[in-house]
Amino acid sequence: MKEAAKLLTPDQQAKLRTIDRDRAEMFRATGGLAILLVPKVRKRIGISDEQADRIRPILQDISKRAKDLRAESAGGRPPEGLKRRHLEMVRAARERVMGVLSAEQREMAERLLDRGPRKGTQKRGPPQAAPATKGYGRAA
Repeated sequence: MKEAAKLLTPDQQAKLRTIDRDRAEMFRATGGLAILLVPKVRKRIGISDEQADRIRPILQDISKRAKDLRAESAGGRPPEGLKRRHLEMVRAARERVMGVLSAEQREMAERLLDRGPRKGTQKRGPPQAAPATKGYGRAA
Protein backbone atom coordinates (compact mmCIF):
# COMPACT_ATOMS: atom_id res chain seq x y z
CA MET A 1 0.00 0.00 0.00
CA LYS A 2 2.85 2.36 0.86
CA GLU A 3 4.51 1.59 -2.47
CA ALA A 4 1.28 2.40 -4.32
CA ALA A 5 0.90 5.67 -2.39
CA LYS A 6 4.34 6.75 -3.64
CA LEU A 7 2.93 6.78 -7.17
CA LEU A 8 0.43 9.48 -6.19
CA THR A 9 1.03 13.21 -6.34
CA PRO A 10 1.39 15.02 -2.98
CA ASP A 11 -2.15 16.41 -3.45
CA GLN A 12 -3.54 12.91 -4.09
CA GLN A 13 -1.65 11.57 -1.06
CA ALA A 14 -3.20 14.29 1.11
CA LYS A 15 -6.68 13.41 -0.18
CA LEU A 16 -6.01 9.72 0.50
CA ARG A 17 -4.95 10.52 4.10
CA THR A 18 -8.14 12.55 4.55
CA ILE A 19 -10.28 9.70 3.23
CA ASP A 20 -8.48 7.24 5.51
CA ARG A 21 -8.94 9.52 8.54
CA ASP A 22 -12.65 10.01 7.72
CA ARG A 23 -13.16 6.26 7.32
CA ALA A 24 -11.48 5.56 10.67
CA GLU A 25 -13.63 8.23 12.31
CA MET A 26 -16.79 6.68 10.81
CA PHE A 27 -15.84 3.28 12.26
CA ARG A 28 -15.22 4.75 15.73
CA ALA A 29 -18.35 6.91 15.66
CA THR A 30 -20.62 4.06 14.57
CA GLY A 31 -19.27 1.56 17.07
CA GLY A 32 -18.06 -0.63 14.21
CA LEU A 33 -21.35 -0.68 12.27
CA ALA A 34 -19.61 0.91 9.28
CA ILE A 35 -17.93 -2.45 8.62
CA LEU A 36 -21.24 -3.58 7.12
CA LEU A 37 -20.68 -1.24 4.16
CA VAL A 38 -17.21 -2.53 3.32
CA PRO A 39 -17.61 -4.24 -0.09
CA LYS A 40 -16.07 -7.54 1.04
CA VAL A 41 -18.34 -7.69 4.09
CA ARG A 42 -21.40 -6.63 2.09
CA LYS A 43 -20.78 -9.48 -0.31
CA ARG A 44 -20.23 -12.01 2.48
CA ILE A 45 -23.44 -11.03 4.27
CA GLY A 46 -25.36 -10.48 1.03
CA ILE A 47 -26.27 -6.83 1.62
CA SER A 48 -27.88 -5.48 -1.55
CA ASP A 49 -27.34 -2.01 -3.01
CA GLU A 50 -30.83 -1.05 -1.84
CA GLN A 51 -30.08 -2.17 1.72
CA ALA A 52 -26.74 -0.34 1.68
CA ASP A 53 -28.55 2.80 0.50
CA ARG A 54 -30.87 2.49 3.51
CA ILE A 55 -28.02 1.80 5.96
CA ARG A 56 -25.69 4.59 4.79
CA PRO A 57 -27.84 7.53 6.09
CA ILE A 58 -28.18 5.82 9.49
CA LEU A 59 -24.39 5.62 9.77
CA GLN A 60 -23.90 9.17 8.51
CA ASP A 61 -26.40 10.42 11.09
CA ILE A 62 -24.67 8.70 14.00
CA SER A 63 -21.30 9.90 12.76
CA LYS A 64 -22.56 13.49 12.70
CA ARG A 65 -24.13 13.13 16.15
CA ALA A 66 -20.90 11.66 17.55
CA LYS A 67 -19.00 14.62 16.12
CA ASP A 68 -21.48 16.93 17.89
CA LEU A 69 -20.86 15.07 21.16
CA ARG A 70 -17.11 15.54 20.76
CA ALA A 71 -17.67 19.25 20.11
CA GLU A 72 -19.68 19.46 23.36
CA SER A 73 -16.81 17.92 25.27
CA ALA A 74 -14.26 20.21 23.61
CA GLY A 75 -16.40 23.26 24.40
CA GLY A 76 -15.49 23.08 28.09
CA ARG A 77 -18.58 21.12 29.07
CA PRO A 78 -17.69 18.26 31.39
CA PRO A 79 -17.61 14.95 29.52
CA GLU A 80 -19.87 13.36 32.15
CA GLY A 81 -22.39 11.10 30.49
CA LEU A 82 -21.05 11.61 26.96
CA LYS A 83 -19.78 8.05 26.65
CA ARG A 84 -23.12 6.71 27.86
CA ARG A 85 -24.97 8.92 25.38
CA HIS A 86 -22.72 7.74 22.56
CA LEU A 87 -23.29 4.08 23.47
CA GLU A 88 -27.05 4.67 23.49
CA MET A 89 -26.83 6.28 20.04
CA VAL A 90 -24.83 3.32 18.73
CA ARG A 91 -27.35 0.86 20.24
CA ALA A 92 -30.28 2.68 18.60
CA ALA A 93 -28.46 2.88 15.26
CA ARG A 94 -27.62 -0.82 15.45
CA GLU A 95 -31.31 -1.64 15.93
CA ARG A 96 -32.23 0.50 12.93
CA VAL A 97 -29.53 -1.12 10.78
CA MET A 98 -30.56 -4.63 11.82
CA GLY A 99 -34.14 -3.72 10.87
CA VAL A 100 -32.96 -3.27 7.27
CA LEU A 101 -31.46 -6.77 7.12
CA SER A 102 -33.16 -10.13 6.68
CA ALA A 103 -33.09 -12.60 9.59
CA GLU A 104 -30.20 -14.54 8.04
CA GLN A 105 -28.22 -11.37 7.29
CA ARG A 106 -28.92 -10.06 10.78
CA GLU A 107 -27.55 -13.25 12.33
CA MET A 108 -24.33 -13.03 10.28
CA ALA A 109 -23.95 -9.29 11.00
CA GLU A 110 -24.50 -9.80 14.75
CA ARG A 111 -21.83 -12.53 14.82
CA LEU A 112 -19.41 -10.28 12.96
CA LEU A 113 -20.07 -7.25 15.16
CA ASP A 114 -20.00 -9.18 18.44
CA ARG A 115 -16.80 -11.13 17.89
CA GLY A 116 -14.58 -8.36 19.29
CA PRO A 117 -11.02 -7.53 18.31
CA ARG A 118 -8.98 -10.02 16.34
CA LYS A 119 -6.45 -12.09 18.23
CA GLY A 120 -3.50 -10.15 16.81
CA THR A 121 -4.88 -6.78 17.94
CA GLN A 122 -5.46 -7.55 21.61
CA LYS A 123 -3.13 -5.97 24.11
CA ARG A 124 -0.92 -8.44 25.81
CA GLY A 125 0.81 -8.33 29.13
CA PRO A 126 4.46 -9.11 29.74
CA PRO A 127 5.65 -12.50 28.51
CA GLN A 128 5.23 -15.36 30.95
CA ALA A 129 8.46 -16.48 32.56
CA ALA A 130 9.58 -19.97 31.65
CA PRO A 131 9.94 -22.41 34.53
CA ALA A 132 13.39 -22.42 36.01
CA THR A 133 15.56 -25.13 34.51
CA LYS A 134 18.97 -26.46 35.26
CA GLY A 135 21.27 -27.25 32.39
CA TYR A 136 19.62 -28.63 29.25
CA GLY A 137 15.96 -28.13 30.09
CA ARG A 138 15.88 -30.27 33.23
CA ALA A 139 13.84 -28.90 36.11
CA ALA A 140 15.91 -27.24 38.84
